[in-house]
Order: sequence, then structure tokens, then C-alpha cells
Amino acid sequence: MALDHIQIPIPRFSQRVGGIALFLTLAAVIVLSSVELSEQVYLLSWMRQHDRGSEDGFWVRFGHPSIPISWLPTLLYRGPHHQLAAAACIVNIVMSVFVMGLFLVSCRVPKNFKQHHILIATFLPTTTLLTTALLYTFIEHGTTERLNTYQLSGEAHGRDEGKSPIEYFAYRANWLDFESWSCDLSGTTTLDRDSTPVWRTNCERARRGRWLLLPTWFAVVVAAGVSWLAFRGLPAWRVEKEEEEYVVEGGEGRVRLP
Repeated sequence: MALDHIQIPIPRFSQRVGGIALFLTLAAVIVLSSVELSEQVYLLSWMRQHDRGSEDGFWVRFGHPSIPISWLPTLLYRGPHHQLAAAACIVNIVMSVFVMGLFLVSCRVPKNFKQHHILIATFLPTTTLLTTALLYTFIEHGTTERLNTYQLSGEAHGRDEGKSPIEYFAYRANWLDFESWSCDLSGTTTLDRDSTPVWRTNCERARRGRWLLLPTWFAVVVAAGVSWLAFRGLPAWRVEKEEEEYVVEGGEGRVRLP
């Protein structure tokens, strides 16, 4: 057999199975991206509302002495990792809805209008943006430092408790991201009763927002593969325009040649 006649079969789904698999995987992408987006929006909103410098804050206690601290540290890392993650989630949701619509249109209009090119143009920038957000977030969290409780203790013992009005201490010992700041405050210091649940919630949501990027990334990659197999199961996948028009007139109507 000549080499130019050898064909390697490529797996494909039937139209029904492909449609079900495609919609399930894209639904998973939408759910994960929606949850991740809600976490990032909460964190960005909370930081914006509490970015008041030394005008407001909370209390940290070290036995008898205590110290009022600003809500956010001076050296809070304000890189665009939260914005990148939120943008990636919005793109994921839009992409999922678009691919669902493209599949429905392709089922109803059995013509090849370069769906494979459209899928590549859709998934490539989506996966690139999500990968950038994922790497940026984990690298940034791994390179920033942790809360220096010894400095806080020294500031608390050296503070004039009778001083009025209250001046909230601005922590500036090292660079921190919001997750490290929240989790270290809730885990390594004694907070007043009102602020303890606030920082525990912030820690949980910041940590969840970072780790949710992983399953979201895997869901998008799986959705890309499932989309390719599902679209290959459609009748007109990769059918050339000239081949579609190569028909002859029969007695009962138009008959497609084999």
C-alpha cells in the first residue's frame, strides 16, 4: 500500500456523546470559574474598602500589652495577580458559552466553516491567560515573606498606651501578599474578638482563591480536548468546500457522489 494512502484513525465522539461530554466539561469550567471569580472580587473589594492607612485598624494582643495595627501593611504586594485571575475567569465563562453556541450552530448547520480554526483561536488565548494567572499567583505567594511577630511584640511593649488619639501602627517589616498577611494574623497572633473571624474568613478565601486556579486550569485543558473530539463527530467536520459542492443532478433530486 502506498504511503500516501495510509490513514491513521483519530478518535472522535458521536454527535450525541460528544455533545453531552462537551456540555458537562464546559459547565464544570463555568462553575469553577464563577466560584474563583467571586473569591477574587471579594478580596479586591475588601482590600479597597480597608485601604485607610493609619486612620483605622484592629488590635493585636501580646499578653498584657496590645497594639493597634492598620488593616493593611505598608509593604502589601499589590501585583496584578488578583486582577489576572479575575480576568481569566471572565474569559473562561465567555469562552465556554461561545463554544456551546458554536456546537449547537454546527449541529444545525452541517457545513464546515473552519470550526477547528475557531476552536484554536478560542482556547489558545484562554489557556494562555489562565496559565499566566496561575503561575503568577503561586510564584508571587512563594516569594513574598511572612509576618514578623517579634517586631509586633516589640512595638506593643514599647507603645505608650495612654496616647490619644489612637495611632494605628503601619506594619512595614517586609513584603507580604494578602494571603500571608491574613493567615499569619489569624494563626500566629491573638486578635480582639471582633477582628478574629474577619481575618479567618480572609485567610480561607484568599487560600481558596489561589488553589482553585489549579482545578480550573485542568478543567479548561480537558474542555479543549473534549471540544476537539466532540466537533470531530459532527457530519461536516473538516469537509472541504469543493467536496461539498461535488454533486450531480439525479432524477429525484441532488445526489452526493461517494
